[in-house]
Amino acid sequence: MKLSDEVGQTERIWLKATERKLGLLLNSLGKQIGIDFYEPFPGKSAVEVFVRVKVWFLARLPQELYAELENLELDKRRFELDMVVSLILTITRRKPYEELAELLIKREILQWVACLGESWQVSTVNYGDFVFTLADEAFEDDKIEELVRQKRTQSGCHECAELMLCQHPEWLAVTTICQKNIVQKYWHSFTQTKEGKVVDLTGNLVMARGEFDILYDVREISQVKLVELESLAAKSQALDEGGDLFNLLRIAMMTAKDAKKKYLWHVGKKMEFADYDRVHAFLVTKDERVLLRYKNGEARVTGGRLDPEDVSLEGALCRELAEEINVGIDKCDYLGYIEEINPLLMTTERLARFVARVNRIGVPIADPDRGNHWIYGRTLAPIEIAHQEMDAAYPTNREVLKEALKVAREQNYWTELPSQEFEVLNTESHD
Repeated sequence: MKLSDEVGQTERIWLKATERKLGLLLNSLGKQIGIDFYEPFPGKSAVEVFVRVKVWFLARLPQELYAELENLELDKRRFELDMVVSLILTITRRKPYEELAELLIKREILQWVACLGESWQVSTVNYGDFVFTLADEAFEDDKIEELVRQKRTQSGCHECAELMLCQHPEWLAVTTICQKNIVQKYWHSFTQTKEGKVVDLTGNLVMARGEFDILYDVREISQVKLVELESLAAKSQALDEGGDLFNLLRIAMMTAKDAKKKYLWHVGKKMEFADYDRVHAFLVTKDERVLLRYKNGEARVTGGRLDPEDVSLEGALCRELAEEINVGIDKCDYLGYIEEINPLLMTTERLARFVARVNRIGVPIADPDRGNHWIYGRTLAPIEIAHQEMDAAYPTNREVLKEALKVAREQNYWTELPSQEFEVLNTESHD
């Protein structure tokens, strides 16, 4: 998978988890007081609605809010730090902050806030003190002023960090995963001075790295100096087919994508349909062979990501089988699901696993999800060879294939004489 695909997939996983959890919070609080919080904001997502009402929650429903955070196992600490971040960003963007500060003091989150000459200090009840200066006052630079004027500093963190690194080659450019809105993870780059200060143009602040890490629950993925940037950027560009990722994000994703993952196999267990991310099947034939799909010369199970239009796992599976390898099925049985966990990226995907019997094998076609430039290889393999091919491809394949064959046997998938022939239906080809 190319780097831009990896980044996009990671962000989709984060957003799906955030939408689900904040949606539960909004719906639960709404039911308690008889308000539909989505109604005033038509077409807005759960994240967008939450951002608009979180201060109102703290002002009007503090007890209900904290009770529901505990009930849903959402982090009260993270919510309160988000409110501190809101206060700091209100100050750094030169907006009136007094009313929000008064509310945070009333709710015993904040002790006081004060301007101390060129710096500001925000003192909290439980999370320590945060001392910061405004970045646009600390660094007088035409390029920075232009970014501020175009409002690109509020969204272009990777671009801003690279700019600062070019101007200060002795600093570090750091790319991280940060957190906001209680559970929302996002990519974020900033520069770090030799003295350990974070220079974050998107927040227009300069702050000690330790305090910044607490404020945003920072997980560092990569850090580079200017002398390292060019070589790593060139290496990462070769893995970015779209060419639209910023250098720092490319480098971070190149580091993170190879992180060791954990795989948990939940045999027979089911979840709500919305909780699944992908669906795949082990495909068997009536003569006790396994249809294998090959990508990059490696045997893979067939299937893919659920689309918004999908209404069932079985329907999504049939669509994927037709799109990827042009086969049809007449039977399928649910086996369980795999949790694929990337501890570094803090992502968890849930992959449904099926066994299915093939009743139609069409001509090879290109996968539309690969721009119609990739035709997967297909073989019909005896069970023993299928085991050998699949065991090396995915950590849990041995266990799942064993379960798939057990269910196929129990459900009378095999109605013809067993075949030991290894048959190549077509070889893999792509641009």
